[in-house]
Amino acid sequence: MSRTPWTPNQYPATRRSDHTDVYKSASRGEIRIPDPYHWLEEHTEETDRWTSEQEAFTRSYLDKNPDLPKLEKAFCECSDYAKFSAPRLREDNRWYWYYNSGLQPQTAMYKSKGSSLPDVTKVNGDDCEIFFDQNALSKDGTSALSTISFSKCGEYFAYTISESGGNFVSIFVRSTNSPLTKEKDGGRLSDELKFVKFTAISWTPDSTGFFYQRYPENTVTHQEDGAIATGANLDAAIHYHTLGTAQSEDVLVQRDEANREYMYTTDMTEDSQYLLLYTNKDTSRKNLLWIAEYSPEIIGKHIKWKKVINQFEAEYDVIANDGPLFYLKTNKDAPQYKVITVDISKDNEIKELISERCDACLSSIVSVNKSYFALTYKRNVKDEIYIFSREGKQLTRLAEDFVGAATISGREKQPWFFVTLSGFTTPGTLYRYDFTAPEEQRWNLYATVQPNGLNNEDFEARQVWYESRDGTKVPMFIVRHKSTKFDGTAPAIQYGYGGFSISVNPFFSPTMLMMLRNCGTILAVPNIRGGGEFGEEWHLGGSREKKGNCFDDFIAAGDGVTAGHGRRKEEAIMFRTRRGRGYVYST
Repeated sequence: MSRTPWTPNQYPATRRSDHTDVYKSASRGEIRIPDPYHWLEEHTEETDRWTSEQEAFTRSYLDKNPDLPKLEKAFCECSDYAKFSAPRLREDNRWYWYYNSGLQPQTAMYKSKGSSLPDVTKVNGDDCEIFFDQNALSKDGTSALSTISFSKCGEYFAYTISESGGNFVSIFVRSTNSPLTKEKDGGRLSDELKFVKFTAISWTPDSTGFFYQRYPENTVTHQEDGAIATGANLDAAIHYHTLGTAQSEDVLVQRDEANREYMYTTDMTEDSQYLLLYTNKDTSRKNLLWIAEYSPEIIGKHIKWKKVINQFEAEYDVIANDGPLFYLKTNKDAPQYKVITVDISKDNEIKELISERCDACLSSIVSVNKSYFALTYKRNVKDEIYIFSREGKQLTRLAEDFVGAATISGREKQPWFFVTLSGFTTPGTLYRYDFTAPEEQRWNLYATVQPNGLNNEDFEARQVWYESRDGTKVPMFIVRHKSTKFDGTAPAIQYGYGGFSISVNPFFSPTMLMMLRNCGTILAVPNIRGGGEFGEEWHLGGSREKKGNCFDDFIAAGDGVTAGHGRRKEEAIMFRTRRGRGYVYST
């Protein structure tokens, strides 16, 4: 592929202001920090003009490359293959799953016509139908489902729609017998709940309504172009909505006027006996956990909560319960997580069930088949899958030879679960574990994604370790086409994240593999501090006053690739998504 001439520092002008942020520090008093580009955070004509100029500048550069149409064609061809999720059997005794035929902007949710396990790779037969096509929501494909929840009776589907990636959404409800496709809309109920953000949707056992989180109406401002401007995330509240009623009639359940920054999440236990309330106060995963015995009569702001965890000291997630005995995943005194039990009938008595491992981080745990747990441990950024008993005993390990990321999908009351395996050179592969089968026949291949025009065997992914500025060892994956020499002559793409305790797992990207093959490029993915790859200590090592470690780790990763003869130092592109203001640069 031909190279496009590049002249540095020819970007459109960006104004610098004299804006200064002022912070109060208990130890240092008043702290003043210049922020000359603060004006870019506001939605103004000047900001729009700046954005348009930057976009035009980028487009003018890209259009100079005569190979751009070929690159676009190659991207489309390698991405044009069927993608699908593991199916889930819902309360209406029908299976639901997501499917994308190849180049659709959004996936469509399909529904089986019977109760038999469907073939999720084939959607053109008589065994299934489209239930909810997200591509029918908008012409430009920028509207998508955000949160979904099926009612306990299986008759209703509650969902939120995100517009262009925005956080504020509305909740809608439709019958599970009322599909939405490009050809027809079976119609939804009259319910529409506004001013909603960061919410779960928790149905009551009788399916007459649900709990959700909303913000005050004055938090949201609709601008002339339809964009939504928001203030600070203050005054969130949990409400209960009864189907068929106006939002103005919703019942207030929880709000803390003394702590306006608190945010809430609700959930109902699988046995429908308890209502759970999680409270967070910032982006930290530390939370409170309150539990109430559920009955329709308790709905309101005077619910009698058992304040099981009432200090922001650690992360607590309920996995399952046996009556008043609750199973929780936590990092309390266990940075790599452990499982405990809490008996709310015995003054919140706590016992350790599955101890923390010193060499692996417990990343996920799902209750399956009533008496078992399916767990994922992350060891050096490689997932391992185990089955444990409810008594905390390890029973078996699955897919022992697999190297990559695993996602478990299952429910406590169902005697099976699915596992999706993926990696840098491995597309989504679905397995099913069936407790009803003889032990030696329980683990079976269910479905495999088949990419176009790419041979996975032509690529190589390996993990290396390098030293950061302070001597910390940091892991990094390096991916290349086997024809690309690892001698310092290849350009490189470097990707990192390092925030919010989010792990960067091995991922499959056909467009990235196409770049590696066609352009002779190397991909480097360092697992820098601030993420969750090694538990809470790794996260905190790149947070707050230690945020500089993220930058040091990322820069050292580039030096590590160079030292390992992976790329020419003058030909590297480094980027980070969502939190891209952290580091985006090239050398």
